[in-house]
Amino acid sequence: GWDGGKLEPDGKLEYNFDFNGIGFVLLGRSQKLHPEKKDIDLLLDVYIDGEHYEQAVLPTSYLKRRNDLTWKYNLADDNHKVRIVWKNPEEGYGITMADVLIYGPQLKNFAK
Repeated sequence: GWDGGKLEPDGKLEYNFDFNGIGFVLLGRSQKLHPEKKDIDLLLDVYIDGEHYEQAVLPTSYLKRRNDLTWKYNLADDNHKVRIVWKNPEEGYGITMADVLIYGPQLKNFAK
């Protein structure tokens, strides 16, 4: 089951989850942990089934931030492994993974 999580510079910098389906959306946010910190872009490397999928750029600015940390659709209807790695950890910032939406399996036949 989904247990969420946080990535923090002095703690965990990597998170993994498995799912069965055709796609996912990882919901969450990048954030400044102290208001006096400047807004920066946090970088999150995303691997799906062992292959690098993207480097997500996650602005901490509330005007630019992404509410979906990463997503991928149109995968084979199968078991998948997702690994995310925070590439530029810096004290005073963090990434929260709030939830994951799973898509699948795909309907294959609508005929009556």
